[in-house]
Amino acid sequence: MAIADGPPGMPTFGAFNHAWPTVEWRIAQVGGRPVPVAAIQCFHLANGDGGRCMQILVVFKVGQPDDRAACMMGYVSAHDGAAANRRARRIADSAATHDCVHDRPVVEPSAAQVPPR
Repeated sequence: MAIADGPPGMPTFGAFNHAWPTVEWRIAQVGGRPVPVAAIQCFHLANGDGGRCMQILVVFKVGQPDDRAACMMGYVSAHDGAAANRRARRIADSAATHDCVHDRPVVEPSAAQVPPR
């Protein structure tokens, strides 16, 4: 599961890996209006030959106008479907208290071959 070098300090997934087109947005009520605070997207990670290796759900914190901090909050192995979605949602729903500067992403042991933390 090679990770290609991106811009300094920003790992990227290597060749043959791709993101699924569907993004689940997690919404919170802020000031009486709905605001996207986190997103969940499934990534297909392949080995160097393009063979299927694993799928992971990546949980992102969405930057806000008053706090532009955005980051990856967690990596969840998608191997068990609906249960994986529930775990990813629990991580996403903690976006209000997640500090992108000081908090490390949640990484499930079965999703440990993802970009360095």
